[in-house]
Amino acid sequence: MPLDAPDSAVGALAVLLSDRDLRQRFVENPLSVLPLWSLPESEQKMLLQLRADQLNIQAAILIRKRLREVAKWIPLTIEGLGADAYALFDQYAECYWPHTHRRHQEDAKRFCEHLKTKGYPYNRSEYNRVRFENSSRRCAVTYAGDAWVHGRKTAVLQFMVRRKQQPQEWRFYIRA
Repeated sequence: MPLDAPDSAVGALAVLLSDRDLRQRFVENPLSVLPLWSLPESEQKMLLQLRADQLNIQAAILIRKRLREVAKWIPLTIEGLGADAYALFDQYAECYWPHTHRRHQEDAKRFCEHLKTKGYPYNRSEYNRVRFENSSRRCAVTYAGDAWVHGRKTAVLQFMVRRKQQPQEWRFYIRA
């Protein structure tokens, strides 16, 4: 995440919680980080009272909350990762923090891309859908060999169309 210039202790805390490297630098030497921001002395004193364990626990809570939101968009992917889901999401989250108003969809898309580049499984039909949700395209046709239809995996052509900002999806089943 790029280093933002917060104008309050609350903003600085948000930056610390979302940037693992900066948080570690702050824990090791807070006086080396505070000059990066133009905060009043009273707010700097508040930040200096933060404990490392508090910061790390709060950051972990935020990442779990993000994972819960992402799981709403890509539940089959998260389920398929099993017990490794949190560790893989944590690894991804240390490199990226979404900032848009559609941050959950964006997070889901980028997490799938992270899994893909690292060679981990992800559900292609979910990825196609969140990728479309994050685009400005009016329509898209994609293939997914792993869509769940009536309780089993089936190959589908996904036809997605955006009508009045409300995306809709139709699936055409392929019989092998």
